Amino acid sequence: MLYETVTKCMLHGLCSPEHPNAPCMVDGKCSKHYPKDFCNETCFGEDGFPEYARPNNGRTYTNHKCRVFDNRNVVPYCAYLSAKYNCHINVEVCASVKAVKYIHKYIYKGHDLCTVQVGQEGNANAVIDEIKEYTDGCYIGPVEACWHVFEFPMHSESPSVYCLPVHLKDEQMVYFD
Repeated sequence: MLYETVTKCMLHGLCSPEHPNAPCMVDGKCSKHYPKDFCNETCFGEDGFPEYARPNNGRTYTNHKCRVFDNRNVVPYCAYLSAKYNCHINVEVCASVKAVKYIHKYIYKGHDLCTVQVGQEGNANAVIDEIKEYTDGCYIGPVEACWHVFEFPMHSESPSVYCLPVHLKDEQMVYFD
């Protein structure tokens, strides 16, 4: 069951110089750095992110388009969660300061927002109300709404640091390190 889930959901592919229009291709290279290098055991790279074990054991998988995948194309996953939910669940180890900062930024970046307007082309009389666009675009999902209702903290920082404004007569704002 896990093998079927991994081969169906956890293979990164169809990005190469032969497929320049793949979504992850940037300047002729995969932005996710696939295929990864073979590696006999998991270790941490110089950037603090893990380099997962990808043994060169000769195992391959060929999909219905005759594309051959090996361990270098497998996206990191949790065997238990992938088998239980039979879907793509990307799991990464977060053990360095750089990785923690990335995860914090990713979790608290907020929702995605898109503004679309349908109308006649060249309508110069159209009034753009940026405040209305912002409020119309605000969206709070059910999970975030529950956290607000129960007054749970959205995040915490330790130690708490506050910017205290210093106002001097005829002077500029002063910041202290």
